[in-house]
Amino acid sequence: MSFIEGYRQSFSLPKPELTEQNCPDQTGRVHIVTGGYGGCGFELAKILYQHNATLYIAGRSEDKASKAIANLKEKFPNAKGSVETVIVDFSDFTSIKPAADKFVASQKSLHVLTLNHGVMFPPKGSKGAQGFDLQLATNVIGSYLFYALLQPTLAATAATAAPGVVRVTWASSLGMELGSPKPGGIKFNADGAPSQQLDSQTQYSQTKAANTILAAVLARRDRAAGIMHLSWNPGNLHTDLARSLPQFLVKTFGPLLVYPAVYGGYTELFAAVAPIDFEKSGSFIAPWGRLRHIRKDIQAGIDDTSAESVGERLLKWAEATTKPYA
Repeated sequence: MSFIEGYRQSFSLPKPELTEQNCPDQTGRVHIVTGGYGGCGFELAKILYQHNATLYIAGRSEDKASKAIANLKEKFPNAKGSVETVIVDFSDFTSIKPAADKFVASQKSLHVLTLNHGVMFPPKGSKGAQGFDLQLATNVIGSYLFYALLQPTLAATAATAAPGVVRVTWASSLGMELGSPKPGGIKFNADGAPSQQLDSQTQYSQTKAANTILAAVLARRDRAAGIMHLSWNPGNLHTDLARSLPQFLVKTFGPLLVYPAVYGGYTELFAAVAPIDFEKSGSFIAPWGRLRHIRKDIQAGIDDTSAESVGERLLKWAEATTKPYA
């Protein structure tokens, strides 16, 4: 991707097509928004809830989730849907199956799974509970495991839904385009695992490339099941995702470079409910809701369906890594 294209994707932006003003009624549709109690995830939750969704906010902080729910109910007292929590720590894989099982016990349908959670640039050496690099564990492995555990429910819902209604949307980033390893977006070790020896910024970009690749590869796998997969760059936003960055950078340059979190909510809303043809499953969405091409070497790895392709190697690793926790 050129600098000019990167600028166009994240800074030279049209108005969002889908907002809280024209979101379709979500009555009867079940949504999970991971990390839905803060940032653009909470902005998406607000829009879905006020338009009558059956909403589950998933994350590790029960206190933050409870406060978010109270906020939603206070702001939108006339909403006809519901909102509940799913407590899960995506950096601790042992917490994910109990969370998925609890959801499935209470709901037989799931229309949209928005994998919004993530960490960016944590302190050097940060690791998840199972010893993986924290960004890789949270952003990729935890996301894949949660999806895999909910896939049967998604498929059952899709069996009676219109094409394109049932979706899994994956958090990517402009960093995927500008900073992930070349070629292909992923640097594999000799054992077939993505490298955990990258600097924090490159590792973050690699995890976002991984999510984009998984969305595209799983779109092929889940085509017959009727599940659409999409990845999205939410945009450059003023959220607490950058809490590990030096604050003088955030305060000095943030106002010049970032948009309010609600705009990221609009990107995620587009991915969740916009009328996108099912044949576009696997696509990448740029701010604030536009289907865009991605970096050519990453797309080439997605298009290659051989067993040694980047996409198939990544999926094989994700399956093997998460199997003990499924």
